[in-house]
Amino acid sequence: MIKPFLIFIFFIPLFLLISKKIKLISNVNIFCFTIILLWFLKNIIVSSCIIYPEPKFCFKSLQWTTINSEVANPSRVKRTSEAWSKDWPNKKGEITQTEYIKNFNWLKVWKNNHFKIVLKETVPQIIMIIILFMIIPSHSDSYRLNKKKSLTIFLFSFFCITVWFLKFPIYRYGQSYIILFLNSILILFLNLKIKNFNFNINNLNKFLSSILVILCIGVLAKNVIRINKNFNNKYIDYPWPKMNSFTDKNTKNKNIPVYSEDKKLLYFKPYPYTLCMSSKSPCTSNNNVHNIKLRSKYGYKIYYYEN
Repeated sequence: MIKPFLIFIFFIPLFLLISKKIKLISNVNIFCFTIILLWFLKNIIVSSCIIYPEPKFCFKSLQWTTINSEVANPSRVKRTSEAWSKDWPNKKGEITQTEYIKNFNWLKVWKNNHFKIVLKETVPQIIMIIILFMIIPSHSDSYRLNKKKSLTIFLFSFFCITVWFLKFPIYRYGQSYIILFLNSILILFLNLKIKNFNFNINNLNKFLSSILVILCIGVLAKNVIRINKNFNNKYIDYPWPKMNSFTDKNTKNKNIPVYSEDKKLLYFKPYPYTLCMSSKSPCTSNNNVHNIKLRSKYGYKIYYYEN
């Protein structure tokens, strides 16, 4: 519900409902469906779309529809989001976002830049999976699923990671899918019962505990070095995280109020720094906002464009 791109995960409980023939009408299912419906309703109230920014799921008839927006138009946001996730900032030459995301024109740029981040984040997971594969006894059935379930998990995760790669190949979008895919490979190999690649380790708990201790020490050392490096960097609201601006001193913005023709406060513009950060709300740093209208209904502020 935080990242709509993870909606494929919804197929898992759906698959269980169908395959296990679970009773559809139950207290648990009613509760879950209610939460999902409320999430859809929240999306519509905020953006006029059931799932934003997919244009097919947006309502044009609503007064606050984002279809007419210069900034939040779903088609524009969808195109821009896909281009940026495919390393648009590092492109070379003149090319439109539409052309950039077509026919793998983005692949070379992505491979030379963001792919290194994906590799850096994925390699430790691959190493851990290889270690697990080697230390889990080949005769143990505790870590195995039947072949049909193993193959189902693998095919599902392969589908997810394929869609991720083709549409939004940025690591933070696909992290869950990547981990699921790597673990599905581990499950498949365990089901093959390949004994030649298994080591006999008498005390598995001590081995895993040692790995955990090493990881904890590594994380602690990394953060201690980071804190020590910035220890003397005093700024406004120190030592709390910077929330006012990206300046060295975390200087606060002085908001400029923007009023409508009938003198109603519409929103604030950040000044002198370009990002709103934790400044007064509602705030936008976009300078292309024109013809914005405001009305109130049931306690909600509705912003819309006048046709």
